[in-house]
Amino acid sequence: MQLDKAKQQMGAVNVIKETIRTNGPLGLYKGYTALLLFSIPKNQVRFGTFTYVQQNWLKEKTKTHTFLCGLIAGGAEALIVVTPQETLKTKLVHDKLSAAPKYKGVFHGIYTISKAQGIMGIYKAPLATFLKQSSN
Repeated sequence: MQLDKAKQQMGAVNVIKETIRTNGPLGLYKGYTALLLFSIPKNQVRFGTFTYVQQNWLKEKTKTHTFLCGLIAGGAEALIVVTPQETLKTKLVHDKLSAAPKYKGVFHGIYTISKAQGIMGIYKAPLATFLKQSSN
C-alpha cells in the first residue's frame, strides 16, 4: 500500500478485501516469511547481547549500566541482523517495482545478491542503521 498510489486511494479496508478476493485469506500473509526470517534472529541478538553484557561487563545494576547494555545490544542487533535486513528489503522492493524484476523472493534475493556482490552486497549503510538501532 505504501508504494502503490492506487492502493493508497482505496484505503486499508478495501485493500484487505481486494487481497482476500484475489489471493484468498492466505494472501494477507504474503511477505510473512521475510518478517519471520529476520524477527527471530533480531530478538535473539538483542536480548542475548543485553544479557551477556549485563552479566559479564556491566554487572552493577545502575541506570547508566542498563542504558549502556541497551545501547550495545541495539548496536549488535543493527550490525548483525538489521543492516542486512534493511538492505535486502530495499533491494527487493526496488526490484519488485522495476520493469523486469530479477528476484523471485527473499531467499532467491539473498542468494543472487550474495553471489553477484559477495556477502557485503547485503551490508549497505551500516553506520546509519547502527546509530538508529542502537537507541532502540
